[in-house]
Amino acid sequence: MNKSVKWILILFLTACRLNITEVPTYDKETTSLLIQTRQQDVESKTETQQQNKVLIVIRINGPGGVTYQEGNYSHPCIHEECIITTHTPLTATLTPTPIPGSVFIDWANCKNIKNSTKNCVIKLPKGSDNQIITALFRLLPPKQPKPQNKLPSIIKLA
Repeated sequence: MNKSVKWILILFLTACRLNITEVPTYDKETTSLLIQTRQQDVESKTETQQQNKVLIVIRINGPGGVTYQEGNYSHPCIHEECIITTHTPLTATLTPTPIPGSVFIDWANCKNIKNSTKNCVIKLPKGSDNQIITALFRLLPPKQPKPQNKLPSIIKLA
């Protein structure tokens, strides 16, 4: 294989791996410097994202569920615990949904509750710590049948 063809193939494969969309033609030293700079950019961006990563733990206590909504992303939490991995800064909304025969009681560790909807709004600035928020539900007591006010039937004797 010709040296220049081999070099172009290596350059092309490296560009694909690093997600470089345009690869201008440079000499060997300039191309190496370009690729090295691009790798440092990717590593720096990844490190910054790792610093802004946050876990939101949603715990469900009782018969119900919670929907996590962040922008266009929505995730239903129907188990005892859901863990959402996301990045800060963020604004997200937790919506409680009791199952039939139960009622939503309150949030634990939620700092911003909308009174009209009982939604928990999470606002985390850049670099925030992980959050643990609990939704509290309870079963409603079973409905007692209404007593029927029937008069005893009159027995006729013949």
